[in-house]
Amino acid sequence: MDWISAINLNTKNFKAEFGDCTPEQLLFKPSDQTWSIAENMHHLIVFNQSYFPIFSQLIAKTFIPSWSSRFSYINNLFGNLILNAVREDRNKRIKTFPKWEPVNLFPDQDIFTLFTIHQSELAEWIQKLEPLLGKDKIIHSPANKLISYSLDKAIEIIVTHEKRHLNQAMEVKKHFK
Repeated sequence: MDWISAINLNTKNFKAEFGDCTPEQLLFKPSDQTWSIAENMHHLIVFNQSYFPIFSQLIAKTFIPSWSSRFSYINNLFGNLILNAVREDRNKRIKTFPKWEPVNLFPDQDIFTLFTIHQSELAEWIQKLEPLLGKDKIIHSPANKLISYSLDKAIEIIVTHEKRHLNQAMEVKKHFK
C-alpha cells in the first residue's frame, strides 16, 4: 500500500469537505457526546503524534519491544482487533483513551494549518520508516505497552482511523442549518 498517497488523500478529503466551513461550523457539536469537526481533526493529530516517539526509537534503533511482542499470534490478534475497531464503515462509537482526547479549541485556531502540517510530518515519518516496513517489525501501542502489533499494521490503523474520523466529521456537517 502506498501509505503516503493515502495520507495525502485523507488530507485532501478533509480540506474538500470542510475547507469552506466557518470557525463556528468547525466547532459546532450536535450533542455533548459528539465531537466537532475541529475536535475530530485535533484528535487525529494527537493520536498520530503519540506514535512519533516510537517511530523515532525505531529509526534510532533504540526501541525496546514489550515482552508480549514475542508472541506473533498475540500481535496479529491485537493488530486486527484494533484495525477492525477503527474501520471507516463501522458505525459504533468507541470511547478513546484519555491521552487521545482532543483539547478545547478556539475559533481563532487554524485547525487546517495544524492538520496539514501534521499530515506532512506523518508522511515524512512513514518515508523514514520505509526500510522497516514489510519486515515484521513489532511495536506496541502508544496507549499500552502490552498491546503489540506490527509496524505495518500501525500505519494501516493510522490511515484507516483518519478515514473513520472523516466520516464522523461528515456526520456533524449534516447537522448544519
